[in-house]
Parts: sequence; structure tokens; C-alpha cells
Amino acid sequence: MKTKSRQGMTLVELIVATSLSAALLSAVMGTFIAIGKSSIRLAAYSDMEQSTSRGLEQLGRELRMTQSITTPSGSPITQVNLGIPNAAGTITPVEYRLNSATRTLVRTVGTTRTTLIGDIQAGSFGFLRYDLAGAAATNDFGTNQIQISMTIAPSTSGLVAATTKRVVSARFVLRNR
Repeated sequence: MKTKSRQGMTLVELIVATSLSAALLSAVMGTFIAIGKSSIRLAAYSDMEQSTSRGLEQLGRELRMTQSITTPSGSPITQVNLGIPNAAGTITPVEYRLNSATRTLVRTVGTTRTTLIGDIQAGSFGFLRYDLAGAAATNDFGTNQIQISMTIAPSTSGLVAATTKRVVSARFVLRNR
């Protein structure tokens, strides 16, 4: 008598194989998505670091060159107006201001506005004035140092975990005053 040979898989074997494949694929896709979100957060943090460094460097250069400085009254100080000497021997007015609506530090020269630093947390920004001795300056004439302080954090919309915030504080000496 001949025995029948088995050709193919039963329905139960097919369902088990499909279930195991789906579970394995889900685990791989979950890992892939987590790595993708992590790289997006890392890129946002890196962009934030670079723009903050560039913005503070430009502000520092111009503060060291300034011949005049004015700040509006009130506290906290969110605007600084500088008088920067130019090649023609005249003074160019430059304004640094917090735009609270867009949470950015904006530099304005004439009609040209440039966003220097973004993603500033509400209520964390301020300029502080100091005299030569390091005490708080009470007026623009006595100001010989400017400190800027803020907390920044990149946008994390669509991401599960929040990105680390960074507290930035820098003090600049006004050399030409």
C-alpha cells in the first residue's frame, strides 16, 4: 500500500506563521519609528544650538563695537538699541528685540529684520544692565555690560517625548563706552 505524502501547509500552520511574521514586523517597525523620532529631536536640538550660538556671537560683536546704547524703561528689558560705527564714519542704529508673538530675538537695521534666535520660552527672556563694577546699572549712561538670559527649547510637535530645554545666559562688555 502507498502512503500519501504531505504536500503544503495546513491552515493552522499558515495562521501561526502569519501571526509570528506580523509580530516580528511590528517590533521592527516600532523600533524604526522610535529611532526616527529620536533623530528628529536630535536635529531640532542641533539646529537650536547652532542658531543660538550664531545669534549670540553677532550680538556680542555689535555690543563690543557699540558707541551708544538705549533701552526702554520697564522690567524685564526686552529691547536694546545700539549705535554701531560704520565704514563711512557715521553711526548705524541697530535694534535687538524680543518678538513675544513669535518667541524670537529679532535684529533690525533700517527696514531689514533678521531672526537670530527662535523657540524662546515665554517669560524667560531679558536683558540686564551692569556698570563697570558689576552692579546693576540704573540708566543707559552708566551701562558698561549687558547680560542676556533666556530659556530655549525646539518645537516638539508630533513627537512623543519633549526635547531638553537649554538655559542661555551671556554677559558682554561694551568696549567703546
